[in-house]
Amino acid sequence: MKKIILVIVACCMAGTIWAQTASQYLELAKHPELVNPSYESGQKGISALVLYGEKWSGFKGAPKTTGFNARYGFNKFVGVGVKGDFEKVGHRHNNIIGANADVNIRISEQSYLGFGLYLGAEIWHYSLEDAVNSDNGMVLENYDRSNFIGGFGLTYRWKRLVVGASSYISFYTDETNMANCYFTGSYDISVSKNWYIRPLAMYCYNNKFDNFYEAGAMFGYRNLAGVGATYRENQGINIMANVEVIKMLTVGACYGINTGELSDLSKKSFEISLGFKMNRD
Repeated sequence: MKKIILVIVACCMAGTIWAQTASQYLELAKHPELVNPSYESGQKGISALVLYGEKWSGFKGAPKTTGFNARYGFNKFVGVGVKGDFEKVGHRHNNIIGANADVNIRISEQSYLGFGLYLGAEIWHYSLEDAVNSDNGMVLENYDRSNFIGGFGLTYRWKRLVVGASSYISFYTDETNMANCYFTGSYDISVSKNWYIRPLAMYCYNNKFDNFYEAGAMFGYRNLAGVGATYRENQGINIMANVEVIKMLTVGACYGINTGELSDLSKKSFEISLGFKMNRD
């Protein structure tokens, strides 16, 4: 019975903290492009980001997430991309795939405004008949559902300041639509010629579940390496680092110290990422 309760609690918690109808990434504040289709507007060339993470590591049935985000900027004004999120929580599988497009408008000599649109599809599959033994007196059936997701984003850049806002809506046929909004911001503070500090902030609003904020900072050497930490409300502290191992290829890692409601089940989470950038200004 205890295992049953833990599986159900994990599935419910994953739903409550999982916003944008996408997977819950530890490095969300560090990579706003995961939740804002306009964030990379104005950047030329190819960029790609692949991530894998586990929440509440060591607990059977804990969320496991794989995701990717790829974009091609034709010039400084127009770009297109694809995005995928694949999550497994216990016996629940959730797959999302979508595409986005963005445009960048120059407002003044040092300020730009980016617009982005996103359209995707989501497929849920619950395979609960194997999770609970019938001897326990519980009857659970498999459940499948699919729906569309639409989203848009805005990003304003002025010198070293970057602020963004985005919203995603999951269109369900059998219940109220789910809306998620993200507000992000960062500012690069020069410490010396090559070193900088980048404060990060994010706020997530969800019309069905709990909202949360996240705040922290990164300390970096040019665009070659960085370390930092953030605190996410009611969830925990995320310690992260990244380094450019070879030209255009960056490896990142994040270790999460859980302090939220499920901290008694597992104190740790982790995430690894691989980033690629080519011909970027």
